[in-house]
Amino acid sequence: MVVKLSASEAIVLIAKTQFSPFTESDWSAFMGCEADEPLIGYNGDYCLVLDGETINIIHGEDEYGGQLFSFSEM
Repeated sequence: MVVKLSASEAIVLIAKTQFSPFTESDWSAFMGCEADEPLIGYNGDYCLVLDGETINIIHGEDEYGGQLFSFSEM
């Protein structure tokens, strides 16, 4: 199941999510992150990964890796 969010829905979800620094397990799960200090947060059925100017919002039932948003494009 793919859940698509609009940019405005993504911003609200980001604002309501508490983020924390990556753990070793997070680095294993998201090895493609390029930021020196990416952040991760959970909100309901969503996992949000903040990687520099990019955020990946992943719904718990999404088999395809989530939805990317770029802050420079929002």
